[in-house]
Amino acid sequence: MLHELNILRHHSVILITGIGGGKSTQTRGVAFLKLRSLRSKSDVIIQAHILQTLTNILPSFIAAPQEWPHLTKLALADPDFLTPQPVDIIIRADSYGQIIKPNIIKRDTLMPIAQFSIFGWLVLGPVDTSSSAPAAVHHASIQEREDALDELLSRFWTQEEVPASNNPELTPDEQRCEKHFKSTVSRDSTGRYTVPLKSSPDTLGDSYLTAHRCLQSLQKRLSRDDNYRRLYHQFMTEYRDLNHMKKASPVSSQQTQYYLPHHGVLKPDSATTKLRVVFNGSSASTSGRSLNDIMHTRAKLHLDVTDVLLWIRQFRHLVATDITKMYRQINVHEDDWNLQRILWLDKLLNEVAYYLTTVTYSTKAAPFLAGMFKRNV
Repeated sequence: MLHELNILRHHSVILITGIGGGKSTQTRGVAFLKLRSLRSKSDVIIQAHILQTLTNILPSFIAAPQEWPHLTKLALADPDFLTPQPVDIIIRADSYGQIIKPNIIKRDTLMPIAQFSIFGWLVLGPVDTSSSAPAAVHHASIQEREDALDELLSRFWTQEEVPASNNPELTPDEQRCEKHFKSTVSRDSTGRYTVPLKSSPDTLGDSYLTAHRCLQSLQKRLSRDDNYRRLYHQFMTEYRDLNHMKKASPVSSQQTQYYLPHHGVLKPDSATTKLRVVFNGSSASTSGRSLNDIMHTRAKLHLDVTDVLLWIRQFRHLVATDITKMYRQINVHEDDWNLQRILWLDKLLNEVAYYLTTVTYSTKAAPFLAGMFKRNV
C-alpha cells in the first residue's frame, strides 16, 4: 500500500514482539497518515510503523450469513466484514480512542456488538462458526520415475565433471594465431620477447585527428585539476624513463602509422598506482578499422578455477605473487612502432609524437601474449 499511495517513508527500526514475548519482526520505517471518513468530514492523523506483512487475511474462515437483527439497518464501516480480505492498516490503541464514538449496540452475548466510529459502525465480537462453509482437504502424491532420477543425477555429474584435457581444441583462427606466434616471436639482447603484428597495416586509415582532439580535451582537464596533471605527468615520465616509449621520428609518405588516443583512470584508494593511463587500441581510423582489428587473438590461457582448486591441494604451502608491468615486459618489433604512436606534451606544452615500444594493455593481443610468455618462461 505504501508504494501504491506514494507515501513518504521515514527511517525507523522498532522490534515488534508477539504473544509470549517472542520476536515477531522489525519495522521498515514509519509514515504519518491521515485517515478520512467516507461518511462524514471527520479524519484522524496516525503514526504508522511499516511492516513487510501485517497479518493473514481476516477473518480466517468463511462465515455464512447470519441473522443479527440489531445490525440490519446500520451503516457499517465494512459491509463485507464476513468475507476474508487482506488487512492494510492495524490501528494502535493510542489512536483507537480518536476513532470511536460513544454509541454501542448490544444484543445477545453470543452475538457481535456494534461500536459507532467516525468511519461508520464497527462490528466486534463472537461469530457462530458452526454454520461456516466446510473446509475441503485435498491429498496429492507424485511418484517420480526412477529413470528420471537417473537422468537428473547423470546431468549433475556431467556438469560437475572436471575436463579431461587442459588443451581444448582450437578454432582455425586460434590455430593460425598460435602458429604465427611460434614462427615470429624472438628475444632481444636482454632476454625480452619481441613480437610482430598479425597482418599488413595497409587497411588502416588516418587516426591522427582523433588522437589530436583527444589530447586537446585532455589538456583542458589537466589545466583544471592540479593533482590529475601531476599524476598524469608522473605516469608518462616513468613510461619514457623505462624506455617503454620513445620520441617518434618524422613519418614518410610510404609509412602507415596509427595514433592511440589516451586518457587517465584515477584510483585514489590504490596503494601503488593512483592514476593509470589507458591507451585506446580500438579507436577507429578513417577506414573504419583500428589497431585491434589487425591483431591476432586467442582463447584465454589462464587456468580455470576448477584446475586451480585441485592443483593447490597438492601442496602444503602456497606463494602468490604479481608481475610488475606484465604486458610492458614484452617488446613490440621495431618495424611496428609506427602503429603504436601517441601524442603527448613537452615541457613547453607543445604536441610531440612518441612510439610505444612495448605491448600495450588495451590492445587485443595483450592477454594472449602475456599468457604465452608465462608458459614459456
